[in-house]
Amino acid sequence: MFNFQHGFSLANFQDSIFSKIIENKEISKSEKQRIYDNLWVKIAFFIAPNNLVVRHLCLHDLASKSKDHLQMIEIQLEALTYKLQSKNGLWAEGYSYWLYTKRFLKFYADFFGSEVLNKYIQNIDKSFCQSAYLRQSILYPAPFGDLRDIPLEDDLQNPQLVEKFCNFFPVNKSSDTYFISGSFSGLNTHTQRDNINIIIENGYPKNFKFYLGYDKKYKNKFHEICDIISLIWRLLLE
Repeated sequence: MFNFQHGFSLANFQDSIFSKIIENKEISKSEKQRIYDNLWVKIAFFIAPNNLVVRHLCLHDLASKSKDHLQMIEIQLEALTYKLQSKNGLWAEGYSYWLYTKRFLKFYADFFGSEVLNKYIQNIDKSFCQSAYLRQSILYPAPFGDLRDIPLEDDLQNPQLVEKFCNFFPVNKSSDTYFISGSFSGLNTHTQRDNINIIIENGYPKNFKFYLGYDKKYKNKFHEICDIISLIWRLLLE
């Protein structure tokens, strides 16, 4: 029977299944059915490419021990790295949600020996490193999307790779200034919506509001619905 699990509930469910897979624990038949029969994921694949869809497709194949959805995962990665607009890839939802997705992709790539996914991971990591800025000798990711105030991972802390000038859509970096292009991926509410210019002062992005969690993103449900309606309107005008 189809289910429409999404949001925090789906994320928590995905994390619990992923932990079982990592620990090589058995996934029950009912849990597998919840993975296979999620209608929200099937719909979001087309209208709102996002981290939860990618994670879910990874779990689907890991649970069934087949890579039947590899091509679908690649299609989501194309959408979420704006491959049609740039040969380089930054994760559309911002660095925080890239980390949230990356661990699923990395495990999947290693489990099935997918060089294609490993290449995606390497390219996205490299783009975040090249477009980073310094704060007290620590590299931080480009300020866009729903981004928490966190530094790059330890293995990306390589200042020699940072570029003073670079252009990885939606980010155009010029010295200490970031020109961020408004962009969106279907009805995904985590993507950068408006054109903004961010100046780095003393290691901090001036006038950039860091993400504190989806429950704090909107004042109330009404504002969330209005945001989604505005996305629909923009898509209709494309």
